[in-house]
Amino acid sequence: MKKLVFALTCLLLTVPCAGEIIIVDDDWPYDFNNIQDAIDYAGYGDFVFVFPAIYTGERNRDIHFGGKVITIQSVFPEDPCIVAATIIDCNGDGRGFQFDSGEDANSVLAGLTIINGYAFNSLNYGGGIYCGSNSSPTIANNTITGNTAGSDGGGIYWAASSGTVINTILWGNSPREICGNPRSLTISHSNIQYGLEGLELTEGIVNWLDGNMDIYPVFMNVSDKNYNLHADLPCIDTGIQDTFFVYNNGQDTLFIPAINFSGSSPDIGANEFVDATVITTELKKTKSFYLSQNYPNPFNSVTTFEFSLEHPCHVDLIILTILGEEVTTVLSETLSTGKHHYEWDASEIASGIYLYYLSARKTGPGKANSFEQVGKMVHIK
Repeated sequence: MKKLVFALTCLLLTVPCAGEIIIVDDDWPYDFNNIQDAIDYAGYGDFVFVFPAIYTGERNRDIHFGGKVITIQSVFPEDPCIVAATIIDCNGDGRGFQFDSGEDANSVLAGLTIINGYAFNSLNYGGGIYCGSNSSPTIANNTITGNTAGSDGGGIYWAASSGTVINTILWGNSPREICGNPRSLTISHSNIQYGLEGLELTEGIVNWLDGNMDIYPVFMNVSDKNYNLHADLPCIDTGIQDTFFVYNNGQDTLFIPAINFSGSSPDIGANEFVDATVITTELKKTKSFYLSQNYPNPFNSVTTFEFSLEHPCHVDLIILTILGEEVTTVLSETLSTGKHHYEWDASEIASGIYLYYLSARKTGPGKANSFEQVGKMVHIK
């Protein structure tokens, strides 16, 4: 199995990616079709990117980090439609994730929605997430809802462990959102049902920092597993990023790295808000003309562009750096009406994030009608 090297920046937590990227996709185009196999394969500092899907089954619940310093995150958090589909559905057959082998703050779980977890029998604690055995993970930009534990900690249970919760929604978990006996727990800019009263801790220190709230998160359609948030709610644009906290009279610090987001600030939870009127407008604009997301994406060496023309046009398809500098021209020619596919071989191009720009200008008589669109893609090798 070949792992893919990505040497620039992560897509959610904008920090240097010294490790390798392992891709999880439920229908097998990439490395693994389940999360646990990807974790078992991962090495120190690797990144497990989870492609959009609803993940269920034995290897997609009761997921163990195994003490590894890795990041598990949904892919393309700047695209709300994609992130909304990255769901861990335990179907009442087990919990979501487990940290119990000394994981530290560099063991990160980010950008996922965890639902229908159930901790029972010998696993009676932590329906969504269980943290124990001196672990201290970072839980960032997640939505944890509708999970249950037989004893305590429907959302998260902390046992003799520490950790950080940032920009996360914990709501509708039973019993309680967070329970346990953590050594130290730091919570910032998160929406937790009942606020501090939603925590039932027998001992330990809770650092309840700025930006936390207790306001019902109005999800778009829970029955359809759409956990995007409605507009104009307090979770929108109220998260935090690129900030350094000093607290406990200067004894403790917390750095929250830069993340990708839409709006004035990140949203709280896994899913960035998308305005349905904007989507409708874009769909109307591209009903006859359209440019699809390249596939595969991320890609190693070769990717395909698909687009459709309403009428014959002169088409330019240009590859740009993220700063807008031209890299190459994939095509520049006149094409007929209808759908077109073009491959691009990037084997000689460095890994990184690139833009692809399509310009289509009508040829022949009649009123001019043109189309322009830009997409983003990731090249890894």
